[in-house]
Amino acid sequence: MFAIGDVDRVREMVKKDPSLINKEEMGMTPLAMACQAGQAEVVGILLDAGAPLNGILRDGSTPLHVAAYGGHLEVVRLLLERGAKADVKAEPMGMTPLEVAQEQGYTEIVELLSRRPSGR
Repeated sequence: MFAIGDVDRVREMVKKDPSLINKEEMGMTPLAMACQAGQAEVVGILLDAGAPLNGILRDGSTPLHVAAYGGHLEVVRLLLERGAKADVKAEPMGMTPLEVAQEQGYTEIVELLSRRPSGR
């Protein structure tokens, strides 16, 4: 669907058909795919186009969970700056992005998420 690493192509596709930001492929939205790939610039483009920042994926996680799981500090930082909710528990695992980062051993992300007040 999206050539996640190709920033210009993503810009072009979103401009041509903004509905693509909500299209799911294998339970993942383009925003979640960009978070998984650590593509901060693409994440920004998709958010600017209206991608749901705190959208719940089919597995119960959010884009912030995906970025935290992948250890993508820059993406986590961007999502938080844009207002991502850091206290959402993904079902069925029942973990917040902070707990996901702790489990994965990403200390910088843990520190960043630990400084977030509840509800944001």
